[in-house]
Amino acid sequence: MNAVVQQLRAMIGQLQLEPKQQLIAKNALDEAELEVKSPQPDKASLGESLTRAVGVLSKANDVAAQLSKLAPVVVQAAAWLGPHAATLLSLVGLTL
Repeated sequence: MNAVVQQLRAMIGQLQLEPKQQLIAKNALDEAELEVKSPQPDKASLGESLTRAVGVLSKANDVAAQLSKLAPVVVQAAAWLGPHAATLLSLVGLTL
């Protein structure tokens, strides 16, 4: 799961985001990373953090070009999150 967070973090640098949006996504991924590293990660909390980050990324100016890269990362996270991933998946046009 940490690999998913790192992949999303790398995408932040590749997308054209406003500084405020970049900070929101970075903070959400920081929260997700802390949760992933905890002894018993809370999937609901992790799902919320990833949803915030992906929500910002999905609003980037060049998201259409990046969607093909974003969807596989989101699917990987969803496999681990289970039912906590519904909103996250919907941001990239996928469902459970």
